[in-house]
Amino acid sequence: MKKSSLFNNSIKKIHMVLFVYWFILVIWQNIRSGDNRSGMDVIIKVSLLLFLVCCYLFKSHKVNRNALLISYIWFFCYLVTFFKDKSGFNLGIMIPYIFPVLFFFLTFAIGHKFEITKKELLVFLNCNIAIVLYMVVYALLFCSDQFFNAFSLQSAYGNELSSFLVSNMEYGMYLLFGIIACIICLELNEKLNKFQRMCYYFIVVLFAINLVLTFSRTSIIAFIVLMLLYVFFAKSKKTKKIILFLFVIAIAAIFLLPSLQEFFVDIVFKGNADSGRSELANIGLNIYQSSSLDRKIFGNGFSNVSDMIELSSIHSNTHNGYIQVLLATGICGLIITVGILVVQFIINLKFIQQAKKYSFLLILYAGSVLIAAVYMMTSTCTIFYSNIDAYYLTIMAFIIPKYVRNAIKAETFDEK
Repeated sequence: MKKSSLFNNSIKKIHMVLFVYWFILVIWQNIRSGDNRSGMDVIIKVSLLLFLVCCYLFKSHKVNRNALLISYIWFFCYLVTFFKDKSGFNLGIMIPYIFPVLFFFLTFAIGHKFEITKKELLVFLNCNIAIVLYMVVYALLFCSDQFFNAFSLQSAYGNELSSFLVSNMEYGMYLLFGIIACIICLELNEKLNKFQRMCYYFIVVLFAINLVLTFSRTSIIAFIVLMLLYVFFAKSKKTKKIILFLFVIAIAAIFLLPSLQEFFVDIVFKGNADSGRSELANIGLNIYQSSSLDRKIFGNGFSNVSDMIELSSIHSNTHNGYIQVLLATGICGLIITVGILVVQFIINLKFIQQAKKYSFLLILYAGSVLIAAVYMMTSTCTIFYSNIDAYYLTIMAFIIPKYVRNAIKAETFDEK
């Protein structure tokens, strides 16, 4: 049964609110200088957080009690953790504590009934594709040495593509979700002509090449799994054949050309080396095991963790989101984070049976939750955190899928 138009009108443009937040962070990351970075970072984040709060409160309809209860529990746990953090009460220290709870409260408690229609989803995805395409063009124009050196066996190390972003893994994540966005547009937009479809195919190939040159194994493996899902579950037979053909050609070339095989094994996949992540994970677990009981439950605080890890290594984090959450916010914080991952994955799987018309889209969204879970294993990117990559991962894997499911359930997804 369709919702009233009054309710639908109250939640319009939420997809653009989520996009604008990320867009401003991307632009700021592109233009900021090292001199004013820390102070302005805090001002930008606080301003955007207020923007998000105002938009959600203005569009609010009814608070979900379950999400509200989780928000209360999360707030209490972080409050206890905050008082263990000895870094003071400045805004820069408080944001890591405030943002996750407030972001979850806004998107899941206040916005639990928000909907995104197919038309709005396509607009959101095309805006994302445009920004990722800008990152690619920037890499080609202003990181050309890095781009071409990445192809060489002798000079590839240290030349992982990252465009203007902080890390190659962050760039790889944007490219991966950019490819997912292209695939969804190809599947959902039935009005695309032949030229428009060819443009999307070209962008997918361009993103895929850049993705390989990031040397981000997490992103590359996720991309391979994504292509396999597409081949098995997509509706368009012609597109599936094209993707399968390109996939087979790429695999054959890797196996038949020794130089290409060496490039992928030794450079892209780094000879199965883990870049010291296992050692850092062990350091993190040892710190947790030696902590007092109250710190095992509520954590050591975000600022304290960096100092503790630096005492045992040259790094300031464990390169593992789960261990980082465990150290900073204790077992309570970890249970909440993992709980969100598990529950959202199960919801996506269950909803596939209820909405078979959109099964491919929902399979992609279930896969996006798994992608988020894997990214947290290999980096400190953690869902619902305030960092730009964490924010993007959260909206792409959790919030947008939730609002799309709401629209499908309300039978408003296909409304124009």
